[in-house]
Amino acid sequence: MILAVTASNPHPKRRRVTIAFRMLTIFAGLGILPSPLVAGNEPAPGMFLIATRDLTGSGFSESVVLIIQHDENGTMGVVINKPSDIDLTTIVPEVTDNVDSLLYLGGPVATNGIMLLIKSADALNDAVHVFGSIYASGSRDLLVELIEKTNFESSVRFYAGHAGWSPGQLDNEINRGSWQVAPASEQMLFSEEPLNIWQQLAPPSRPIMVRNNNDVTLSGAL
Repeated sequence: MILAVTASNPHPKRRRVTIAFRMLTIFAGLGILPSPLVAGNEPAPGMFLIATRDLTGSGFSESVVLIIQHDENGTMGVVINKPSDIDLTTIVPEVTDNVDSLLYLGGPVATNGIMLLIKSADALNDAVHVFGSIYASGSRDLLVELIEKTNFESSVRFYAGHAGWSPGQLDNEINRGSWQVAPASEQMLFSEEPLNIWQQLAPPSRPIMVRNNNDVTLSGAL
């Protein structure tokens, strides 16, 4: 569908304001508001980083990252929607048969290490509180303790490696439009269909703008 906005105002400045207002109205009606109007969220622990289509073809293509740390020392998180075909029991022998042995690819940093995301109603030792009832840990002792609990497979997930950014690096990438920031969801973290998470959260495509004299046309999307 092609939508066109035509202005015949002899005052150029007023015409530009009118066109901008009408374009925002069109975007709102289509559910594709420009990202500066829908982003508004700052990176922080407990937020999702959702890769935009600008990262297509990169190592973070269609990734959703849970931020665990974001401060003056930089940012650390784990990619939550990239399951692997690696049998976790070959890496972590403490894992028993009653545990879901699916291992996720948490990011390109320290891929020989395992990070746990744990859903717990109680505070946990050797773990960092991320948001709500979600904790993060790399403690083997905590892992052994949790394995002895019932319903273990529904409250813990395993990630090989993590994602990391130096101070200011992530902010620059967000400003360039590489990531959208949104509040994290416990339901999404433990989704039974992790490969569908990005499609559910992905920011809308940016419309192509074609200017022809006084006409502004939306002619599809990228």
